[in-house]
Amino acid sequence: MEKKCLVVKNEFVFGKNDEKLFFGFRKVSEMDLDVEALIREHGEYRERYGENGMESNPNYQQIIPYILFKHGERFFMYERLGGGGEKRLFNLKSLGIGGHIDPGDFGNETLGQALKREFFEEVAYNGKFQPKIVGLINEKGSGSGKDVQDVHLGVVFVVDADNDAIEITEDEKGSNRKIGLFGKEALQQYYEQMEGWSKIIYENFVKK
Repeated sequence: MEKKCLVVKNEFVFGKNDEKLFFGFRKVSEMDLDVEALIREHGEYRERYGENGMESNPNYQQIIPYILFKHGERFFMYERLGGGGEKRLFNLKSLGIGGHIDPGDFGNETLGQALKREFFEEVAYNGKFQPKIVGLINEKGSGSGKDVQDVHLGVVFVVDADNDAIEITEDEKGSNRKIGLFGKEALQQYYEQMEGWSKIIYENFVKK
């Protein structure tokens, strides 16, 4: 059986007539959107791949928790390697840790459960963990469904850590490589190597 993930029809995110459609970064408060309620009321678990899979269906958005790890004024960055699951992001650098919401995450706090699971699957960290939601990312693609941007909506969280001892987990070292923690000025040198979402969050949140 193909792997399933949580999706929401575009109309429930962006409005029936795309009146709430945006590209780039948008604060949740500016959209008057309760993401957990959106998931609870309109979320569906559908197959990611195959003829009618969600990875190529631009009528749905896969909801992706995207967690920024911040210690003081420095942000954690890693590189996605060829052993990872999303080929369209190979060899790009990322500021966000996260992934799809799976059926096993279902509950009264589906988003919170998913982001915690994804975070600790990807990295090893022992410290304060109180993710705070800061906004949404919708990167503009071609609209064909062939681009990773067409079918994923990022829900951005920040973890203000009390230490900087964060590493890639042993299980994920074939998929990800730690680059380090950097301040906003130091991150500028990596900008052109970043994935699209990280460029958006760098411009609209990290730099500000």
